[in-house]
Amino acid sequence: MKEKEINLTQMQPTETQVPKIECASPKDFKLLRTLGGNLDGVRSVCWSPDGKYLASGSYDKAIAACWPSDRDFELNEDGDNAVSISIWDTNSGEKIKTLEEYSGIVFSVSWSPDGKYLASDSCYKNVIIWDINSEEKFKPLKGHSYQVNSVSWSPDGNYLASSSWDSTIIIWDANSGEILKTLNHSFFDVFSVSWSPDGKYLVSGSQNNTIIIWDAKSGEKLKTLEGHSDSVYSVSWSPDGKYLVSGSADDTIIIWDAKSGEKLKTLEGHSYGVNSVSWSPDGKYLVSGSGDGTIIIWDAKSGEKLKTLEGHSYGVESVCWSPDGKYLASGSWDETVKIWGVE
Repeated sequence: MKEKEINLTQMQPTETQVPKIECASPKDFKLLRTLGGNLDGVRSVCWSPDGKYLASGSYDKAIAACWPSDRDFELNEDGDNAVSISIWDTNSGEKIKTLEEYSGIVFSVSWSPDGKYLASDSCYKNVIIWDINSEEKFKPLKGHSYQVNSVSWSPDGNYLASSSWDSTIIIWDANSGEILKTLNHSFFDVFSVSWSPDGKYLVSGSQNNTIIIWDAKSGEKLKTLEGHSDSVYSVSWSPDGKYLVSGSADDTIIIWDAKSGEKLKTLEGHSYGVNSVSWSPDGKYLVSGSGDGTIIIWDAKSGEKLKTLEGHSYGVESVCWSPDGKYLASGSWDETVKIWGVE
């Protein structure tokens, strides 16, 4: 496939608002659908902003997406950068669209806020941006010296942040591909990076058991949060930007006050490392996925365990809420993506 020069449509900044959404009761959640067909474990799942699509990144180097069943095409080209695209039927769960990137394992996928682009990473140091409408990819963003673990779009869609085993976070101009800032995490792998809802800050989780809050504009390190006893695999802001949540290899989840850095609650319930954490769109609930194969939904205010979802046969690598708060998606080493919710 011929790669395009980066020239994204400039997105309009949006104000940070807590969505006026009433999420479905987690106590009623159950398994609705299993999406199979991956050749190896699923590392990342991400809903599109409108909730119509679901992207997943896999250890088989594939990025798969659920699409409306009225689109049906397949594109194949030879070469090192060949991409084959198939389509998922959202009703049956059949995989009918796949983007294959032959530059390494896909560890993270992230939709742009306008839903037009998909960003992915790879073990070959690059960040890839895909144009969803034209089914083409842009030239890779090159700047890391080791595997990229996490990618995240800024809320206004004009910037990307990526974290890597090279101990750095890079902030990119998503429209030009230019490197704007490189943030150093002091010689430790950075597993996760996430933007604050207002786009002013970044938070990162690292191999050295710490969480760092950064000023996204200046690159200044504002706070270092300490409380975990092992690597921090996942970090996420609450929708209102007041709180942070982190998941760690120490089997725990910690809720933090984002302004003061104070540790508010430690949630215990998993028997193995917590690989992924995510807030519900209304900020009332948390979901966590663990190497123990379970998914737990928590009350974010009280810390109470509300529901344990079981169905994966191996560790859960990624969990995320749908934008309307009615569903959860999970990706696992068992080579499946599962959708949970209320019928």
